[in-house]
Amino acid sequence: MRKARRGERPQAASELIWLHVLAIGFSTLYLKENAEGVKSDWPRVPLPTTKDALEYSAKLGRWLLALLDAKNDVPGVTAGKVSECYKVIGGISAMDLRITCGWGHADKTGRIFPGQGLGG
Repeated sequence: MRKARRGERPQAASELIWLHVLAIGFSTLYLKENAEGVKSDWPRVPLPTTKDALEYSAKLGRWLLALLDAKNDVPGVTAGKVSECYKVIGGISAMDLRITCGWGHADKTGRIFPGQGLGG
């Protein structure tokens, strides 16, 4: 771990561990191998054996944290030069979001009732 520069806050061990847990929690292999523990609300999260491995895992967790924050853009994913692999799943237009079926209606008192949908 590099030494903090003047004016920088050294990264706390607890922050590294939290970010590591976030990264592990999104791992499909971890979720598959530990399904019972996750389902019973008692997951066991392995800790890396080296500081470098913990820092790398925390870096992945930090990236996931940025992706989960819908208020801020993520360079290369939602802003800037977006990577080709993300363009396939990320393109939404106003046409994609238009409502084409009956959603509901209000009666004379303003109560909302469900619509009939596409079938009616």
